[in-house]
Amino acid sequence: MMFALAIFWLVGWSTEVFAVEVQTTKLFVLPINPRLFNWTSDDISVHGFWYRGSMLNSPDLPSWMNYIYSVRYNSGYIYGVPPAKQQDITIELIGMNKKNYETRRIVKNINITEKQEPAKYEIQMKIDNLNIDDLFDGQKLQMLMNVFKEVLWSDADDLYATFLDSAIKLGARLPLKPQEGEGVVVHLGSTSEFSQELINLQEEVRPLWKRLSCPRDFKRTTVDRHFRPRGFLPDWCSFRLNKIESDGTDKAQYMERPPFGDTNAAWELPSRIALPTRNYSAEMATTLIVPVVSIILLAVLLSFILCFHHDTINDPKSDSFFESIFVICENFASGVKKDDDMTTIDYGALDRDASTLRASSALQMSPRLNGDAADACRPSPPPYTATKRALYDS
Repeated sequence: MMFALAIFWLVGWSTEVFAVEVQTTKLFVLPINPRLFNWTSDDISVHGFWYRGSMLNSPDLPSWMNYIYSVRYNSGYIYGVPPAKQQDITIELIGMNKKNYETRRIVKNINITEKQEPAKYEIQMKIDNLNIDDLFDGQKLQMLMNVFKEVLWSDADDLYATFLDSAIKLGARLPLKPQEGEGVVVHLGSTSEFSQELINLQEEVRPLWKRLSCPRDFKRTTVDRHFRPRGFLPDWCSFRLNKIESDGTDKAQYMERPPFGDTNAAWELPSRIALPTRNYSAEMATTLIVPVVSIILLAVLLSFILCFHHDTINDPKSDSFFESIFVICENFASGVKKDDDMTTIDYGALDRDASTLRASSALQMSPRLNGDAADACRPSPPPYTATKRALYDS
């Protein structure tokens, strides 16, 4: 910004004064393009441009006026709805050629007149598949109003746009796919009362009011066949019918809550004490106690099974697991005796069984015994006789 202002002083600017006629409570759009600054067609097709708008001798535009730059159309747009009893203002537009830093300045007088018959009834809706610069095209906005004039609100001959802004600016989320539209909120007003078709449409979408905004294709109504062929995907969760009082304020006669809040009221920063808090004690206790208790119970169960495991569990006389456990406890108690107020375990039977087992093992592993057992299987040699002995002696 400082660099651009320095260029203004070095290069200088040319100033032209124009006038724009607008009406209160009615949307106006002021396109800002190279043609507005009298740049040639060659400059438009080749070079880039930078724009800035503000009130004369002020750093910014008024609160009811907005500025955006559209990459699709390579143009800037100033748009807004003048409130009731708004006086004339003067805005300053500055354009700069990014190639040679040529700067031009235009002063526009915004002449604001009171609308003779302002809208008393207003339709508030959100369209998901459009960006705000799509409705800056007068034909696209006229197509949307024709749907209501021809089908839903045929008595509204004076239908006009009373509000227009991006849904992202009003609190909606960006789409998951960048090529999809960001969404736009538009209000259409008229002096005619709501038709029966509009009232029936509101009753049809009333159950959706509990949702702040609906996903695309979440709900289709009986009038979708009039919007979708013309390229409009309405968000029926945000559809409302408002009645406007004579002072320009909306009366909540046909709606329960505004879908995107009060756009005219200033947002106040809440205090830290007023912010809600959440207690995580119950979640932490559940997260810690449940696993610990489960591990303890599992350890007790496994210890009981391992400590009291015995062959009698497989005893055919035991009809159930509990009877086997009873037999184990009874056998264990039989080996315990009390002597001099002390409990000792009689290991005699165990020692005798162990001695017998060791003796049998030693008998099987002795090589001498194994050899004798093998010799016992051989047949005995025949006895020596005297005849054979005499033959051998001779």
